[in-house]
Amino acid sequence: MVEEECPHGLDTAWCSLCKAQAAKLSVAKRLADAPPAPAATAIARRPRASHQAATRRAASSAEPRQTTSASGLDAGRALARLRPVLFHAAAWGAWPSIAELGLQTAAQLATDAGHGPLTAVRADHVDLVQASDWSMRLRDQRPLVRSRIESHLDGISLRAWLDILNERVFFFARQKELTTLLSRYQNEGQDLLVFDTTKVLAAVRARMEVATVNSGAPVPWANCPCRGRDTFLPLDRFDGKVADIEEVTVVGGLQAVERFVARVVRYHPDRTTEILVG
Repeated sequence: MVEEECPHGLDTAWCSLCKAQAAKLSVAKRLADAPPAPAATAIARRPRASHQAATRRAASSAEPRQTTSASGLDAGRALARLRPVLFHAAAWGAWPSIAELGLQTAAQLATDAGHGPLTAVRADHVDLVQASDWSMRLRDQRPLVRSRIESHLDGISLRAWLDILNERVFFFARQKELTTLLSRYQNEGQDLLVFDTTKVLAAVRARMEVATVNSGAPVPWANCPCRGRDTFLPLDRFDGKVADIEEVTVVGGLQAVERFVARVVRYHPDRTTEILVG
């Protein structure tokens, strides 16, 4: 039997949506194939203690061995095991320029195009022409506008917060947040880059910082001081639950990306997908 293709253009082993659907179908099949339950008896026997212990051991072994980290090394290993791939969504048609120039930060792209410092929240896309003649698009930051990001900053100015965002490239650790972004830009199309987590770690671990919140979209109605310099924590200092990491970032960008990319999927505006790499 040939394995079906993932409708999201991903490998079915990476796609949490496909895996969740497969799990539901598996449960439904087991229930449908199960023999009828025997009639209830007046007295049910109590499970033996040894059976209860074996059940607990089986449940424990089914859990991930490590979802928290006590040191930087453990955090990296736990991240690669729990999230074997990381996702980066770029503007439609961006892949050829990224393959040649690398995954550059917003600040790097603006500087190379002679645009000057990025001192304001981008309410709309900003199109740039690089010195290499590549046309690049900085996508808008409308969630920051809608959430009134100024009301969420903790001990930091808006300019300083934008500098923090613009000095790094972003990866989704979880497909849930990725799907939200893909839906937001589905009418424009976009290029999705899927990165091998282990390879990225080996190359730029010292520049990797993680966040357990969405840095670009705090809850609009919660006017709390909840975004600041501590939003991004160096991976080597992260000691929380790896499952809680929403964003993985690399300060200064990522060069020679073809070494790290496992797949590139182009989502066309007509909602068809095209596998460019992988």
